[in-house]
Amino acid sequence: MPDSAGFTAFCAAYEQSGLAPGDPPARVAALCKGVRLFASTMPRAKESALRLAPEGDWLFDPVFGEESMVAPDLPGRWPLAVWCAASRGRENWSAGASAQREALRLRARRAAQLLIADAPSLLVGHGWFNRTLAATLLAQGFRCERTSVFSVHWGAQVLVNAF
Repeated sequence: MPDSAGFTAFCAAYEQSGLAPGDPPARVAALCKGVRLFASTMPRAKESALRLAPEGDWLFDPVFGEESMVAPDLPGRWPLAVWCAASRGRENWSAGASAQREALRLRARRAAQLLIADAPSLLVGHGWFNRTLAATLLAQGFRCERTSVFSVHWGAQVLVNAF
């Protein structure tokens, strides 16, 4: 169980660590056909994108990047799950949290505009940012299809325009 410094070191090493071996599920890779392909510029997103569709015409854009994980001021050692939850919940005690949340929402709106403008599109993204982006799209009239796919290391949620 890491302390605050250990969690900070884990976060720094995570993005550089690369993906687990193995191919993505065929159902996830199949979603890349006939759509505009997007991913963030972060190493794991790029690696995921190229594993999904090695010959794909990917547009890598930092607007799709994940939010930073910042170690909250917790004493002691905790499991990674606790550090991650506390880091994502830091807005509860962070002085700049309101501005951070608004900046995230604005970035999600810009990202949604890119995806909509080139629809149908597919984004290889990151968990926390994807949640905010999905909420933005749902608020704009999109809906989740039941065709979502999840495995140990791969997941896909399909959002379609409800109009």
